[in-house]
Amino acid sequence: MLEELHVRDLALIEEAWLEFGPGLTVLTGETGAGKTVLVGALKLLVGERGDASLVRSGSPEALVEGRYFTDDEEEHTARRRIAADGRSRCYLDGEMASVGALADALGPLVDLHGQHDHQALLRTGTHASLLDRYARLQDLGAAYREAFRDRAVASARLAELTDALRDREQRLDHLRFVVAEIDAI
Repeated sequence: MLEELHVRDLALIEEAWLEFGPGLTVLTGETGAGKTVLVGALKLLVGERGDASLVRSGSPEALVEGRYFTDDEEEHTARRRIAADGRSRCYLDGEMASVGALADALGPLVDLHGQHDHQALLRTGTHASLLDRYARLQDLGAAYREAFRDRAVASARLAELTDALRDREQRLDHLRFVVAEIDAI
């Protein structure tokens, strides 16, 4: 979950800090208040394309930073810098990253909905997780993976025991044959 957003020198915003609580966050305000720029900042942080036109006039670069927690409660940071010449740099936890890495890390944690902007609902890959979250089955994926691993271990052990049993039966058949040969002599 995105906890905090810092925006500096992006379009008309000189500097803004936002803290988000759990659940739904709604940005409201009058026309021209900067809602669209804040939403644009979020989109930059989740991997949307950015260019020099986003940098505030007279500033060397625009900066968007976010602090977020993953489902396993680990804290992470993401940063995106867009220079006045249009070059973009991305960082995850202080390490350089690609725009795709930002999208992979933050995309599943942030879902933006506007008049015609409902991203996750259009991505079929998110449908199962949305349904699981609605049914309060978030940990089902981890439980399934663990059960699948346990099944694989049990299957391997069964194969070992089956092979050992077959080897034992072959050895017994051989020994019976040897005993029969000895008895015949």
